[in-house]
Amino acid sequence: MQASYLAVALSLFSVMAIAQTEPNPEQSLNNSAAARVSDMPPSAAPAESSSEAPLVQDQSAQGSRARPLTEQERQVIIHKEVQLILNKMSRAVRELDYQGLVTFEFDNHVDSMRISHKVIDGVEHESLVQLNGARREVRSVGRGANCTAIGEHLLRGASMRLGERILRLWDLYQYSILGRQRIADRDALLLGVKPRDEHRYGYVIAVDRETALPLMLELVGGANKVRERFQFVDLKLGADVEFAPEQAADKLVEQVDRSHLCSDREQLPEVHKTRQTWEAAWLPEGFVFSGQQASKAGGDQIMYTDGLNALSIFVQPASEEQVIIGTTHRGATSVVMSKMSLGQQLYTVTAVGEIPGGSLRQIAESVRSKTR
Repeated sequence: MQASYLAVALSLFSVMAIAQTEPNPEQSLNNSAAARVSDMPPSAAPAESSSEAPLVQDQSAQGSRARPLTEQERQVIIHKEVQLILNKMSRAVRELDYQGLVTFEFDNHVDSMRISHKVIDGVEHESLVQLNGARREVRSVGRGANCTAIGEHLLRGASMRLGERILRLWDLYQYSILGRQRIADRDALLLGVKPRDEHRYGYVIAVDRETALPLMLELVGGANKVRERFQFVDLKLGADVEFAPEQAADKLVEQVDRSHLCSDREQLPEVHKTRQTWEAAWLPEGFVFSGQQASKAGGDQIMYTDGLNALSIFVQPASEEQVIIGTTHRGATSVVMSKMSLGQQLYTVTAVGEIPGGSLRQIAESVRSKTR
Protein backbone atom coordinates (compact mmCIF):
# COMPACT_ATOMS: atom_id res chain seq x y z
CA MET A 1 0.00 0.00 0.00
CA GLN A 2 2.60 2.30 -0.07
CA ALA A 3 3.90 4.93 -2.13
CA SER A 4 1.10 6.62 -0.20
CA TYR A 5 -0.23 5.00 2.97
CA LEU A 6 -3.22 2.78 2.38
CA ALA A 7 -4.10 0.37 -0.34
CA VAL A 8 -6.01 -1.22 -3.18
CA ALA A 9 -6.92 -2.47 -5.12
CA LEU A 10 -9.24 -3.25 -1.41
CA SER A 11 -9.08 0.50 -2.01
CA LEU A 12 -9.91 0.62 1.66
CA PHE A 13 -10.05 4.38 1.60
CA SER A 14 -10.12 5.58 -1.99
CA VAL A 15 -8.07 8.73 -1.39
CA MET A 16 -4.97 6.66 -0.55
CA ALA A 17 -5.16 3.92 -3.20
CA ILE A 18 -1.72 2.84 -4.38
CA ALA A 19 -2.95 2.73 -7.96
CA GLN A 20 -3.31 6.50 -7.87
CA THR A 21 0.13 7.30 -6.46
CA GLU A 22 3.25 7.68 -8.57
CA PRO A 23 6.30 5.93 -7.08
CA ASN A 24 9.66 7.46 -6.24
CA PRO A 25 12.30 4.84 -7.16
CA GLU A 26 14.79 6.39 -4.70
CA GLN A 27 12.97 5.93 -1.86
CA SER A 28 6.49 -10.06 11.10
CA LEU A 29 3.92 -8.51 13.31
CA ASN A 30 2.77 -9.94 16.65
CA ASN A 31 -0.79 -10.69 17.77
CA SER A 32 -1.85 -11.21 14.17
CA ALA A 33 -5.23 -12.56 13.18
CA ALA A 34 -3.68 -13.94 9.99
CA ALA A 35 -2.59 -17.16 11.65
CA ARG A 36 -6.22 -18.17 11.87
CA VAL A 37 -6.62 -18.29 8.09
CA SER A 38 -4.55 -21.43 7.51
CA ASP A 39 -5.76 -23.05 10.72
CA MET A 40 -9.41 -22.93 9.70
CA PRO A 41 -10.89 -24.93 6.83
CA PRO A 42 -12.47 -22.86 4.04
CA SER A 43 -15.87 -24.26 4.88
CA ALA A 44 -15.72 -23.19 8.53
CA ALA A 45 -19.01 -21.88 9.87
CA PRO A 46 -19.37 -18.46 11.53
CA ALA A 47 -18.42 -18.39 15.19
CA GLU A 48 -21.96 -17.56 16.24
CA SER A 49 -23.50 -20.44 14.30
CA SER A 50 -24.77 -23.64 15.87
CA SER A 51 -22.27 -26.46 16.10
CA GLU A 52 -24.73 -28.67 14.25
CA ALA A 53 -24.56 -28.73 10.45
CA PRO A 54 -27.18 -26.55 8.72
CA LEU A 55 -29.90 -28.49 6.98
CA VAL A 56 -31.25 -28.38 3.44
CA GLN A 57 -34.03 -30.24 1.77
CA ASP A 58 -32.91 -33.27 -0.27
CA GLN A 59 -35.46 -33.71 -3.03
CA SER A 60 -34.81 -37.39 -3.69
CA ALA A 61 -37.00 -40.03 -5.31
CA GLN A 62 -37.82 -41.31 -1.81
CA GLY A 63 -39.39 -38.00 -0.86
CA SER A 64 -38.31 -34.79 0.78
CA ARG A 65 -36.10 -35.18 3.82
CA ALA A 66 -33.61 -33.06 5.73
CA ARG A 67 -29.90 -33.82 5.27
CA PRO A 68 -26.60 -32.23 6.36
CA LEU A 69 -24.91 -29.85 3.93
CA THR A 70 -22.06 -31.19 1.86
CA GLU A 71 -18.67 -29.46 2.01
CA GLN A 72 -19.27 -27.89 -1.39
CA GLU A 73 -22.67 -26.54 -0.29
CA ARG A 74 -21.17 -25.13 2.89
CA GLN A 75 -18.45 -23.37 0.92
CA VAL A 76 -21.02 -21.84 -1.43
CA ILE A 77 -22.97 -20.50 1.55
CA ILE A 78 -19.82 -19.08 3.17
CA HIS A 79 -18.70 -17.46 -0.09
CA LYS A 80 -22.07 -15.84 -0.67
CA GLU A 81 -22.24 -14.61 2.92
CA VAL A 82 -18.73 -13.10 2.83
CA GLN A 83 -19.39 -11.53 -0.59
CA LEU A 84 -22.50 -9.87 0.84
CA ILE A 85 -20.45 -8.51 3.76
CA LEU A 86 -17.76 -7.18 1.38
CA ASN A 87 -20.49 -5.47 -0.64
CA LYS A 88 -21.81 -3.75 2.49
CA MET A 89 -18.26 -2.84 3.55
CA SER A 90 -17.48 -1.23 0.19
CA ARG A 91 -20.60 0.92 0.43
CA ALA A 92 -19.96 1.84 4.08
CA VAL A 93 -16.47 3.18 3.26
CA ARG A 94 -17.96 5.46 0.60
CA GLU A 95 -21.29 6.47 2.12
CA LEU A 96 -20.81 6.79 5.90
CA ASP A 97 -19.47 9.77 7.88
CA TYR A 98 -16.57 8.64 10.06
CA GLN A 99 -13.49 10.06 11.74
CA GLY A 100 -10.80 8.42 13.81
CA LEU A 101 -7.23 7.63 14.68
CA VAL A 102 -5.58 4.76 12.83
CA THR A 103 -2.26 2.94 12.90
CA PHE A 104 -0.48 1.60 9.84
CA GLU A 105 2.22 -1.04 10.48
CA PHE A 106 4.79 -2.33 7.99
CA ASP A 107 8.39 -3.62 8.21
CA ASN A 108 8.41 -3.19 12.04
CA HIS A 109 7.49 0.48 11.56
CA VAL A 110 4.30 2.15 12.81
CA ASP A 111 2.69 5.30 11.41
CA SER A 112 -0.23 7.01 13.14
CA MET A 113 -2.80 9.00 11.18
CA ARG A 114 -6.07 10.87 11.54
CA ILE A 115 -8.69 10.03 8.93
CA SER A 116 -11.87 11.98 8.22
CA HIS A 117 -14.61 11.12 5.75
CA LYS A 118 -17.87 13.02 5.32
CA VAL A 119 -20.51 13.08 2.59
CA ILE A 120 -21.83 16.63 2.08
CA ASP A 121 -24.65 17.15 -0.42
CA GLY A 122 -23.87 13.82 -2.04
CA VAL A 123 -20.14 14.58 -2.43
CA GLU A 124 -17.31 12.81 -0.60
CA HIS A 125 -14.81 14.84 1.43
CA GLU A 126 -11.76 12.91 2.66
CA SER A 127 -8.65 13.82 4.62
CA LEU A 128 -5.77 11.70 5.90
CA VAL A 129 -3.21 13.44 8.14
CA GLN A 130 0.08 11.82 9.15
CA LEU A 131 0.66 12.35 12.87
CA ASN A 132 4.27 11.19 13.18
CA GLY A 133 7.29 11.95 11.02
CA ALA A 134 6.83 14.42 8.18
CA ARG A 135 3.78 16.68 8.36
CA ARG A 136 1.68 15.46 5.47
CA GLU A 137 -1.98 15.42 4.48
CA VAL A 138 -3.78 13.83 1.55
CA ARG A 139 -7.15 15.33 0.63
CA SER A 140 -9.84 14.30 -1.81
CA VAL A 141 -12.88 16.51 -2.33
CA GLY A 142 -15.45 16.42 -5.10
CA ARG A 143 -16.06 12.75 -5.84
CA GLY A 144 -19.74 11.87 -5.83
CA ALA A 145 -20.71 9.26 -3.24
CA ASN A 146 -22.52 7.34 -6.00
CA CYS A 147 -19.41 7.33 -8.21
CA THR A 148 -18.13 3.76 -8.18
CA ALA A 149 -14.69 2.71 -9.41
CA ILE A 150 -14.12 -0.57 -11.22
CA GLY A 151 -12.43 -2.21 -8.23
CA GLU A 152 -15.42 -1.34 -6.06
CA HIS A 153 -17.80 -2.89 -8.61
CA LEU A 154 -15.77 -6.11 -8.50
CA LEU A 155 -15.61 -6.03 -4.69
CA ARG A 156 -19.40 -5.68 -4.59
CA GLY A 157 -19.86 -8.87 -6.58
CA ALA A 158 -19.82 -7.81 -10.24
CA SER A 159 -18.48 -10.43 -12.64
CA MET A 160 -15.54 -9.88 -14.99
CA ARG A 161 -15.32 -11.27 -18.51
CA LEU A 162 -11.91 -12.62 -19.50
CA GLY A 163 -12.14 -13.89 -23.07
CA GLU A 164 -14.72 -16.65 -23.00
CA ARG A 165 -14.64 -16.96 -19.21
CA ILE A 166 -16.71 -15.08 -16.65
CA LEU A 167 -15.14 -14.79 -13.19
CA ARG A 168 -16.24 -13.45 -9.82
CA LEU A 169 -14.01 -12.42 -6.94
CA TRP A 170 -14.56 -15.72 -5.15
CA ASP A 171 -13.06 -17.54 -8.15
CA LEU A 172 -9.78 -15.79 -7.27
CA TYR A 173 -9.98 -15.90 -3.46
CA GLN A 174 -11.14 -18.42 -0.87
CA TYR A 175 -13.37 -16.92 1.83
CA SER A 176 -13.80 -17.92 5.46
CA ILE A 177 -15.40 -16.46 8.59
CA LEU A 178 -12.88 -16.60 11.42
CA GLY A 179 -14.85 -15.36 14.42
CA ARG A 180 -15.32 -12.10 16.30
CA GLN A 181 -12.92 -9.52 17.71
CA ARG A 182 -13.09 -6.24 19.66
CA ILE A 183 -11.40 -3.33 17.84
CA ALA A 184 -11.60 0.38 18.74
CA ASP A 185 -14.16 -0.61 21.40
CA ARG A 186 -16.49 -2.00 18.73
CA ASP A 187 -17.63 -5.54 17.94
CA ALA A 188 -16.21 -6.81 14.65
CA LEU A 189 -16.62 -9.89 12.47
CA LEU A 190 -13.30 -11.34 11.27
CA LEU A 191 -13.12 -12.43 7.61
CA GLY A 192 -10.37 -14.41 5.90
CA VAL A 193 -9.67 -13.85 2.19
CA LYS A 194 -7.03 -16.28 0.90
CA PRO A 195 -5.72 -16.17 -2.70
CA ARG A 196 -6.09 -19.25 -4.89
CA ASP A 197 -2.73 -18.65 -6.61
CA GLU A 198 0.75 -17.30 -5.81
CA HIS A 199 0.34 -14.03 -7.71
CA ARG A 200 -1.49 -12.03 -5.04
CA TYR A 201 -1.68 -11.50 -1.29
CA GLY A 202 -4.51 -12.41 1.05
CA TYR A 203 -6.39 -10.40 3.66
CA VAL A 204 -7.81 -10.64 7.14
CA ILE A 205 -10.51 -8.00 7.53
CA ALA A 206 -12.34 -7.01 10.71
CA VAL A 207 -15.72 -5.56 9.75
CA ASP A 208 -17.81 -3.54 12.21
CA ARG A 209 -20.92 -5.61 12.92
CA GLU A 210 -23.13 -2.53 13.19
CA THR A 211 -22.03 -0.42 10.21
CA ALA A 212 -19.91 -2.81 8.03
CA LEU A 213 -17.04 -0.29 8.16
CA PRO A 214 -13.63 -2.08 8.05
CA LEU A 215 -11.94 -1.57 11.44
CA MET A 216 -8.79 -3.57 10.74
CA LEU A 217 -7.08 -4.94 7.64
CA GLU A 218 -4.09 -7.28 7.55
CA LEU A 219 -2.38 -7.98 4.26
CA VAL A 220 -1.00 -11.52 4.38
CA GLY A 221 1.86 -12.93 2.29
CA GLY A 222 3.60 -16.28 2.03
CA ALA A 223 4.04 -18.43 5.14
CA ASN A 224 1.06 -16.56 6.59
CA LYS A 225 3.26 -13.53 7.27
CA VAL A 226 1.48 -10.22 7.85
CA ARG A 227 3.10 -7.68 5.52
CA GLU A 228 0.97 -4.68 6.53
CA ARG A 229 -1.70 -3.91 9.10
CA PHE A 230 -4.12 -1.00 9.16
CA GLN A 231 -6.31 -0.56 12.26
CA PHE A 232 -8.60 1.96 13.90
CA VAL A 233 -7.79 2.73 17.53
CA ASP A 234 -10.52 5.36 17.96
CA LEU A 235 -13.62 5.95 15.85
CA LYS A 236 -16.48 8.47 15.63
CA LEU A 237 -19.49 7.94 13.40
CA GLY A 238 -22.41 9.94 12.07
CA ALA A 239 -23.38 13.31 13.50
CA ASP A 240 -20.22 13.55 15.64
CA VAL A 241 -18.03 13.81 12.52
CA GLU A 242 -16.81 17.24 11.41
CA PHE A 243 -14.80 17.90 8.28
CA ALA A 244 -12.36 20.78 8.61
CA PRO A 245 -8.98 20.15 6.92
CA GLU A 246 -6.12 21.42 9.07
CA GLN A 247 -4.06 24.40 7.90
CA ALA A 248 -0.31 24.46 8.56
CA ALA A 249 2.37 26.35 6.63
CA ASP A 250 4.93 23.55 6.96
CA LYS A 251 2.59 20.71 6.01
CA LEU A 252 2.78 19.04 2.61
CA VAL A 253 -0.77 18.78 1.23
CA GLU A 254 -1.53 16.48 -1.69
CA GLN A 255 -4.81 16.73 -3.60
CA VAL A 256 -6.16 13.54 -5.18
CA ASP A 257 -8.77 13.32 -7.95
CA ARG A 258 -10.15 9.90 -8.86
CA SER A 259 -13.54 10.86 -10.27
CA HIS A 260 -12.54 9.95 -13.84
CA LEU A 261 -12.19 6.28 -12.87
CA CYS A 262 -15.77 5.67 -11.79
CA SER A 263 -19.29 5.17 -13.05
CA ASP A 264 -22.65 6.34 -11.69
CA ARG A 265 -24.33 3.23 -13.03
CA GLU A 266 -24.74 -0.05 -11.19
CA GLN A 267 -22.49 -1.82 -13.67
CA LEU A 268 -18.85 -1.84 -14.69
CA PRO A 269 -17.73 1.38 -16.36
CA GLU A 270 -16.98 1.00 -20.07
CA VAL A 271 -13.21 1.29 -19.57
CA HIS A 272 -12.50 0.14 -23.11
CA LYS A 273 -13.51 3.66 -24.18
CA THR A 274 -10.68 5.13 -22.09
CA ARG A 275 -7.65 6.08 -24.17
CA GLN A 276 -5.11 3.32 -23.69
CA THR A 277 -1.71 3.53 -25.36
CA TRP A 278 0.09 0.89 -23.27
CA GLU A 279 -0.85 -2.54 -21.97
CA ALA A 280 0.58 -5.42 -19.96
CA ALA A 281 0.70 -8.50 -22.18
CA TRP A 282 0.78 -10.76 -19.08
CA LEU A 283 -1.34 -10.36 -15.96
CA PRO A 284 -2.43 -12.76 -13.22
CA GLU A 285 -5.90 -14.11 -13.96
CA GLY A 286 -8.65 -11.77 -12.83
CA PHE A 287 -6.85 -8.45 -13.23
CA VAL A 288 -8.73 -6.02 -15.47
CA PHE A 289 -7.80 -2.65 -16.95
CA SER A 290 -9.14 0.18 -14.76
CA GLY A 291 -7.88 3.30 -16.53
CA GLN A 292 -5.03 5.35 -17.95
CA GLN A 293 -4.00 8.89 -17.19
CA ALA A 294 -1.02 11.22 -17.55
CA SER A 295 1.55 10.77 -14.77
CA LYS A 296 3.04 13.63 -12.81
CA ALA A 297 6.44 13.01 -14.39
CA GLY A 298 5.11 13.54 -17.89
CA GLY A 299 4.60 9.94 -18.99
CA ASP A 300 1.57 7.64 -18.75
CA GLN A 301 0.07 5.64 -15.90
CA ILE A 302 -2.01 2.54 -16.59
CA MET A 303 -3.94 0.79 -13.84
CA TYR A 304 -5.26 -2.71 -13.23
CA THR A 305 -7.27 -4.29 -10.40
CA ASP A 306 -8.85 -7.60 -9.46
CA GLY A 307 -11.21 -5.93 -6.97
CA LEU A 308 -9.00 -6.40 -3.91
CA ASN A 309 -5.47 -5.83 -5.19
CA ALA A 310 -4.45 -2.98 -7.51
CA LEU A 311 -1.31 -2.12 -9.46
CA SER A 312 -0.04 0.80 -11.51
CA ILE A 313 2.46 0.87 -14.38
CA PHE A 314 4.27 4.12 -15.22
CA VAL A 315 5.79 4.47 -18.70
CA GLN A 316 8.06 7.45 -19.37
CA PRO A 317 10.48 8.40 -22.17
CA ALA A 318 14.08 8.32 -20.94
CA SER A 319 17.72 8.32 -21.95
CA GLU A 320 20.10 5.45 -21.19
CA GLU A 321 21.56 7.45 -18.30
CA GLN A 322 18.13 7.87 -16.67
CA VAL A 323 17.18 4.19 -16.64
CA ILE A 324 17.19 2.42 -13.27
CA ILE A 325 16.64 -1.35 -13.16
CA GLY A 326 15.80 -3.23 -9.97
CA THR A 327 13.19 -4.20 -7.39
CA THR A 328 12.44 -2.65 -4.00
CA HIS A 329 9.90 -3.51 -1.32
CA ARG A 330 8.17 -1.61 1.45
CA GLY A 331 5.76 -3.65 3.50
CA ALA A 332 3.56 -5.44 0.98
CA THR A 333 4.28 -2.93 -1.79
CA SER A 334 6.73 -3.96 -4.50
CA VAL A 335 8.30 -1.53 -6.98
CA VAL A 336 9.86 -2.98 -10.14
CA MET A 337 11.89 -0.74 -12.46
CA SER A 338 12.83 -1.89 -15.97
CA LYS A 339 13.29 -0.49 -19.47
CA MET A 340 11.64 -0.89 -22.84
CA SER A 341 12.64 0.16 -26.37
CA LEU A 342 10.16 1.21 -29.02
CA GLY A 343 11.87 2.07 -32.27
CA GLN A 344 14.64 4.52 -31.43
CA GLN A 345 12.96 5.65 -28.19
CA LEU A 346 13.90 4.22 -24.78
CA TYR A 347 11.32 4.16 -21.96
CA THR A 348 11.47 3.48 -18.23
CA VAL A 349 8.75 1.13 -16.97
CA THR A 350 7.94 1.26 -13.26
CA ALA A 351 5.36 -1.16 -11.86
CA VAL A 352 3.97 -0.57 -8.35
CA GLY A 353 1.56 -2.86 -6.56
CA GLU A 354 0.75 -4.90 -3.51
CA ILE A 355 1.50 -8.20 -5.20
CA PRO A 356 4.59 -10.46 -4.92
CA GLY A 357 7.69 -8.99 -6.55
CA GLY A 358 8.25 -11.91 -8.94
CA SER A 359 4.76 -11.58 -10.38
CA LEU A 360 5.10 -7.80 -10.61
CA ARG A 361 8.36 -8.18 -12.56
CA GLN A 362 6.64 -10.47 -15.07
CA ILE A 363 3.99 -7.79 -15.54
CA ALA A 364 6.53 -4.97 -15.94
CA GLU A 365 8.58 -6.87 -18.49
CA SER A 366 5.47 -7.65 -20.57
CA VAL A 367 4.47 -3.98 -21.10
CA ARG A 368 4.08 -3.03 -24.76
CA SER A 369 2.50 -0.40 -26.95
CA LYS A 370 -1.19 -1.04 -27.46
CA THR A 371 -2.43 -1.06 -31.04
CA ARG A 372 -6.12 -0.83 -31.89
